[in-house]
Amino acid sequence: MAKLQRLLLARDFSSGSDPALRLALTLARTHDGEVHTLFADVLEPNPFDPPETPATPLDRIRMRLRQRSEETIQTAGYDPDDVRMKHEVIRDAAPGPAVLRYAEDNAIDCIVMGTHGRRGVRKALLGSVATEVVRLAPCPVLTVRPTHDVTADGITHLLVPVDFSPASADAARYADGLAQALDASVTLLHAVETFSVPDVYGITSDAFIPRDLDATVEEALQEMADEMTSEVTTTVMRGNPAAMVEDYAKAHAVDLIVMPTRGQSGVQRFLMGSVAEKVISRAPCPVLSAKDFATYMAPTDATA
Repeated sequence: MAKLQRLLLARDFSSGSDPALRLALTLARTHDGEVHTLFADVLEPNPFDPPETPATPLDRIRMRLRQRSEETIQTAGYDPDDVRMKHEVIRDAAPGPAVLRYAEDNAIDCIVMGTHGRRGVRKALLGSVATEVVRLAPCPVLTVRPTHDVTADGITHLLVPVDFSPASADAARYADGLAQALDASVTLLHAVETFSVPDVYGITSDAFIPRDLDATVEEALQEMADEMTSEVTTTVMRGNPAAMVEDYAKAHAVDLIVMPTRGQSGVQRFLMGSVAEKVISRAPCPVLSAKDFATYMAPTDATA
């Protein structure tokens, strides 16, 4: 099963981070976990602040962080007693390193964060910060956009993009354990990448793809599905991998995408850096990504 006993919610004081908090609470409740909410108080002063403005005491920021979280919990209809929570403030030169350092020092199993925040009196969590954390985090990162519709117990359909690399196989196993805990279903998706060919060539992009490839891929996906214990469906699509993941998620009410940030490379079509970043920035639902999902599964799952 996915290890989600310690979740770190990197948040600011904008409403944009509220969906991330709701999702962190949902996961913590299903895994008997603890949510650490963290605010990074950036030392670099805002250019609009007078230079003599003193820094806000950390205790005051921590109190405000707790109050803001409690307000979100009550508005969302959660029971505050259902989840253990800690509220922390770190004063650092930049929010990204603060989040990464806290995750490392506190053995965090998953970082949950919004992909966009706001620029206030102190710099908050922005898109570039989320990208930095996704690339460098020592654990899986769950990114949530402010527009994502996240409700309590609302995760019923997980999507795993598969490129048949060991990383995507680990992501599928991680999603399988997560689906069991959430009582959700899983879809394994492989996108057969097509290429744009000028009309003057007199051929279509499908001319480069063997006619029986879809059936071969479907068979390979089914073999992966047979090793999973949750309810699993498989699908094969043709087109740009990032676009196909986005299209499928929109059309089939996917609640969470689970994907590696590294995959096949070289001659083979790959699912890594640029593709993962495109999915994270455009997906209609939250995205859970990691370089190595196997490290954050219980031993029985990782070795099954």
